[in-house]
Amino acid sequence: MIYTTHLPFLVDHNNLDKVKAVYTEGGLTKISNDLSKADKEKKAIQPVNAAIGITASQSLLVGCDIVIVEGVSDQFYLTMIKNHLVSKGKYTPAKEMVFIPVGGVNGVKPVVSILQGSKNSLPFVLFDSDSAGKQAQKNLKNGFYQNEKDKVLDVGAFTGLNDSEIEDLISANLIVDCFDRLFRTEDGIDDESIDTTQAIVPQLEKFGEDNQLDLKNKIGWKVELSKKVKQKFKDDVSNEIEGKWIKLFDALTKIK
Repeated sequence: MIYTTHLPFLVDHNNLDKVKAVYTEGGLTKISNDLSKADKEKKAIQPVNAAIGITASQSLLVGCDIVIVEGVSDQFYLTMIKNHLVSKGKYTPAKEMVFIPVGGVNGVKPVVSILQGSKNSLPFVLFDSDSAGKQAQKNLKNGFYQNEKDKVLDVGAFTGLNDSEIEDLISANLIVDCFDRLFRTEDGIDDESIDTTQAIVPQLEKFGEDNQLDLKNKIGWKVELSKKVKQKFKDDVSNEIEGKWIKLFDALTKIK
């Protein structure tokens, strides 16, 4: 039996259906079949659930182009973008493209391990261009993806911004409007509060800090924002932003 460690769990490469939780208790590292042990607050369990979901539904992924993304909000935005490009005739997929969120950069390796055992080629991976994303890209390119480095993509290559995330591919006006609807504050936030030459998420977090919203510790706020954006989006997008979307989807489909 060959295990590789991808904290907070182990992946058995001889039996890819087996994933075990790795956790600490009383200063000791322990291994358990109870995956909920991986994190008492259930934060680290997200990539485990993603891995299990893939093994349980691999038949549904046959014939699909798979793109691994860090979070659920990425999945919502990219699905919205894909649907827009298809409806406008700017993207004609040969296969269905599926975006799989893995709960952060630490969830990428174990999910790739599982997919590597069931597909002939590696899936695309799209990372945020923050420090964690940059390090994860480096690790993958020196590991699983050393022969397919072009499949490891950085959001910053399409936004043109440092430390950017998927949100920077969306109109700042739409993001701000939806953010204000979700998180009402006394003063509110408007377009003039945002510097479009900088990544938007840190600015929203700073606004939250200044207005007692504490977004950094509010789990799922970006997911709620992405849902609202997807709901409010009416296919009205600038040529500049649409061009970035086309460039991204060209990159996700040109390599097979």
